Amino acid sequence: MKYKSVKVWSALAAVLMMTAFVSCNKDQDKQETMEKPTVDALQWESKPDFDAYFQKTTVLLQQFWLACDEAYYRDSVAFMRACQTESLSDLMGLIRIDEQQFRHFREVAMSELEQIEADYPGIRKTFYESPCQDCTEHALSHLGEVVAQSHGSLSKGDGSNLSMCVFVCSMACMTTMELYLPCLASCVSICHKYF
Repeated sequence: MKYKSVKVWSALAAVLMMTAFVSCNKDQDKQETMEKPTVDALQWESKPDFDAYFQKTTVLLQQFWLACDEAYYRDSVAFMRACQTESLSDLMGLIRIDEQQFRHFREVAMSELEQIEADYPGIRKTFYESPCQDCTEHALSHLGEVVAQSHGSLSKGDGSNLSMCVFVCSMACMTTMELYLPCLASCVSICHKYF
């Protein structure tokens, strides 16, 4: 009789331990989920409409992709060499975009980023992960890869719903002064595949 009660108590203790373990894991999962808030979880009056903010940046980005496509068609070997060696001056000569145009692009993107931050304070803290974490260091290499993968038709891709990717990538690329445009172009094209 004692043997049976020991077995029952052991089984009961095992069940209680498993219940506690599962409960702890659920609490931990819930805590991890809460650490990464989504747009819906934030306390704004309305969900951000990213398309309303990044219209100019999206147009400029598509123009840049078109310039890259044309350069790739003219001389894909030179284009890929400029990208693989991270030579911005060679790339600028090939795509026929100068430093002033690069600066203008960055100013437009930063202005639109500031506008959404003004309307949705704290939004930058919510979206901090980039789909291309090393785009800032290897911006031109990544750009060459995405242009080559599209066979020089990156600008012909689906241009809809780019704004969310522009927003996330603009934060990831903001530290790359003169490489901002190639960084954003490669990051957005990678990001857009997942949205």
